[in-house]
Amino acid sequence: MPKLPHTENTTANSYNEKVNAAGIINSALGTGLANGVQAVFTKSENKPATKKDIQDLMIQVKERYMPITNMPQQADGKRPFYDTLLKAVLYLPVR
Repeated sequence: MPKLPHTENTTANSYNEKVNAAGIINSALGTGLANGVQAVFTKSENKPATKKDIQDLMIQVKERYMPITNMPQQADGKRPFYDTLLKAVLYLPVR
């Protein structure tokens, strides 16, 4: 079997990368600036909901819809609830 000629790897970097304090500081400042700009220009309705937001929503839902126990449920299984915001009776599906 013939031997192939030896070729050098020309795709490798010809310089050594070193970690230094200036590079770390520049990276941190750039990340902080990008996150700050994103926070300023993102509308509040487009920001992700936190666990506290979801818990507050669940409390509002529980306070808004009060079950009515002296009315029968519908044939499709929906139960009557009093909506304190609309001041009306609604039939809602119950899991």
